[in-house]
Amino acid sequence: MIAQLAPLVDGVAPGSDIAWGNVTFINESTPGAMELMESTDDVPYVLEDVTRKSGRGSDPASRAADLILTEPLHHAAGNCDQLRDWVTAAMLDPSFDKIYEILYRLWRSDWQVFCDQDRVVLVNRRA
Repeated sequence: MIAQLAPLVDGVAPGSDIAWGNVTFINESTPGAMELMESTDDVPYVLEDVTRKSGRGSDPASRAADLILTEPLHHAAGNCDQLRDWVTAAMLDPSFDKIYEILYRLWRSDWQVFCDQDRVVLVNRRA
């Protein structure tokens, strides 16, 4: 799925400079996994600047919906961003749909994607 995700992310955020060719697989309970996750970003965070410019918040109604949904969804998911991102992604340009679909499918399979300029980290959340 990373092979499908890479061109989509690069297409909507060409300056993101993610090292898609350097993929590390880890388990969430592996020693040092938390530090690795904290030193990288998840894909929606990488896309944050682009999503702000892509239509979400471009008009008062969209901005109000975003503000009303963002925090409650974040807290409802135990201070995790995934639920918030999947719901509010519907307010984005349709070019983001496939990205969030892939991220959701990975999450449903107990995987989460983190990335930076040096690597992509696929974290298996199963204990």
